[in-house]
Parts: sequence; structure tokens; C-alpha cells
Amino acid sequence: VTCSVSIGACEKGGQWKLASHLLSEAVAKKVCLDSIAYSDCADAGEQLGQWLPALGLLSAMLQLGVRRSPSAYIHGVGACASAMRWRTALGLLADMELQRIDRNSVSLTAGLSACARASRVQQALNLLASLEEEA
Repeated sequence: VTCSVSIGACEKGGQWKLASHLLSEAVAKKVCLDSIAYSDCADAGEQLGQWLPALGLLSAMLQLGVRRSPSAYIHGVGACASAMRWRTALGLLADMELQRIDRNSVSLTAGLSACARASRVQQALNLLASLEEEA
């Protein structure tokens, strides 16, 4: 619990490197963490546009058997949007659908932002249609 709280505090303070370090240490020591700790770490990375480490967190969650939450995906998509990685953002949204993880308006809006930042009009329109369908 203490480790998860510490990672959450790092997320709120925008301390990506410290959050990532704490998470790595916890995993190395086989501390059982829930999806919230991973989501908080991904959120800290999103704030700094750290898209590749956010993807690594999603991958680590799968390898360690931690349930990947909508929040973890949202932060991954958001980090991709910040870095203008629209294809990767859309890939995460597709993975959410495959994994039957709720693609809510927040995740679709993050994907829309990724497409808009990269001037991918058709992809943005497709996501808008998805938003309308899911509303």
C-alpha cells in the first residue's frame, strides 16, 4: 500500500522518474501492485509526454498478470497524443476493444487529440463517429 501511495504522490507532483523508479523497485522485490499504481505511473509519464515508457507499463502489466485498466490505457493514449504518435494511440484503442476494456469518452477523446495534433482528419472523424455511437 505504501508503495502505491508513494507512486500516486509522484504522479500528482509530476515526478515521472521517481514514480518509475519506485515501480521498478517494487516489481524487483515482488511487491504486489494493483493497476492503480501502474496507472499513476503512466499518468506521471503522460504529463511529460513519455509515450514509450507508458507503452512499456502496459506491456509489463500484461506480463505480470496485472489487470490493465481503462485508466492505464487512457494515460498511454494521452502520452501518445502528446508525442503526436497517432498510429500508436489508435493501436492502443484497438487493443482496448480486443481486450474488451471499456473505451469510454475519455480514451476516445485522447485518441481524437492524437489524430488532431497530427492532422489526421479521416482518423479523427472515425473516432468522432465512435464517440457518437458509444454516447
